[in-house]
Amino acid sequence: MSCGTLPSRGPGSTVRLMNVRLHSEEDLTLGDFEAPGLHVEADEGVHAHYSALQMFAVSLGLCTASVLMAYGDMLQVSTRQLSVRIRWAVVEKPYRVDDIVMDIRWPELPESRLTAAQRAAEQCTIHNTLLHPPKMVTTVTR
Repeated sequence: MSCGTLPSRGPGSTVRLMNVRLHSEEDLTLGDFEAPGLHVEADEGVHAHYSALQMFAVSLGLCTASVLMAYGDMLQVSTRQLSVRIRWAVVEKPYRVDDIVMDIRWPELPESRLTAAQRAAEQCTIHNTLLHPPKMVTTVTR
């Protein structure tokens, strides 16, 4: 399954996205994939904003969740309580994301399927891209 493609919910169904909760500038949780649209909110007292690095983390989380939702559909296991928490560190020289930790919570998943779900999560296109970085070319023109 390609990343970002949520499993079909049938003809005429509305594609629904997720809720993003910012815990800090470098920590967020995605969940409620059945919620309409994209809702971003920060924990009380947190002065984080939704910027490019948060979008990057959300892309990784959505890609992973979409793979797991397809896996759940195949197993006929609910993903209603599925959530993905992503934490990362930023380093200098050059300024970039360094370490990424992704914790997936899926209460409905049978214990016997945890190892297989781990393997499925690692098949996300963005996950694989980070493990095998592409060559990048940047051109500025006028």
